[in-house]
Amino acid sequence: MHSEETVDRAAQFKEQTTQPREVKTEHDRFFALSLDMLAIANFEGCFLKINPAWTATLGWTETELVNKPYLDFVHPDDVEATIAEAQRLSEGHPTIKFENRYRHKDGSYRWLSWKVASFPQTQHLYAIAHDITEDKQIEVQREELLQQEKAAREAAENANRIKDEFLAVLSHELRTPLNPILGWSKLLQRSTTDPNLLRGLETIERNAKLQAQLIDDLLDVSRILRGKLVLHQSAVALSAVIRSALETVELAAQVKSINLTTNLDPTVGNVLGDPGRLQQIVWNLLSNAVKFTPDGGKVEVRLGKAGSTAFLQVNDTGKGIAPDFVPFVFESFRQEDNATTRNFGGLGLGLAIARQLVELHGGTIKVESLGEGKGATFTVMLPLMD
Repeated sequence: MHSEETVDRAAQFKEQTTQPREVKTEHDRFFALSLDMLAIANFEGCFLKINPAWTATLGWTETELVNKPYLDFVHPDDVEATIAEAQRLSEGHPTIKFENRYRHKDGSYRWLSWKVASFPQTQHLYAIAHDITEDKQIEVQREELLQQEKAAREAAENANRIKDEFLAVLSHELRTPLNPILGWSKLLQRSTTDPNLLRGLETIERNAKLQAQLIDDLLDVSRILRGKLVLHQSAVALSAVIRSALETVELAAQVKSINLTTNLDPTVGNVLGDPGRLQQIVWNLLSNAVKFTPDGGKVEVRLGKAGSTAFLQVNDTGKGIAPDFVPFVFESFRQEDNATTRNFGGLGLGLAIARQLVELHGGTIKVESLGEGKGATFTVMLPLMD
């Protein structure tokens, strides 16, 4: 309420005490029936008149309040501010909004919000108060919730920081022995022609690379969960991405005599994406297909388009997926059963990462399988550039 509105309302309140008898009777009735806490006080700090709303709110009778210093009822912590506000009023400044606590007859305190007009010529104050205790309680509860949320957020951020530091150390410690293993296996492969030794060295290299990929997967999951994975986007030809990914799984496919075939539509345009992350999506799908396809099986990669969308499919003749597990295929750390983990290894992160990366590119991914032993088809849909 603006100050002039407060003064006008208080002036009307004042006029109600100086009207002819019949009008005054009507105003007294209004004064008595008002749900607002109406009061007249003097500059000496005493109530001269209050309405029944005061008793309803604070429990005190009119006799117990009138002609008593109102500071006697003010909360000790609010006395100083109340005195300062009373001083402003005595100088003719209206109170637009002032809040303090008044003692209830039962000993508790109620929060009151005030609007007051001052008339120095009569040294009277005309006041309207409202009980805002419930609003204050809600405000306190909201502040407590905000503080709890802030504390929880800080705890989560601290936990994430500790986790990041742990993962960084873990990654370093796990990679340290892998680097010489990979280096020596490559060096020995170049210096021998013994087919059995070459096959053994290739196995060492392949498994060391798988171990390195597990480390990368753990770090990627952490980045994705914290929203810290950044895409470096540009126009990308999916056919080139697919060919690069195929090169990385060819050796594993050859070891199992798996027939890798492609059917790539050359008219499919570019997508806007991160080339490295798109290759990671395709690699995860291909390595998953090769891992779960038995020796002598088939894996086919198809690329096509439907309207403004490019689709990539990886179809295999592998172990398939039980219908009740299909909804959980893309969840982190989920494998169909313990036997899957024992027989095929891994942490169950590859497909979860693929889904997150696809969604970061504005696409979708799904899986279809006719059941166990009947293979699976993974389909990725990505928006084409205009």
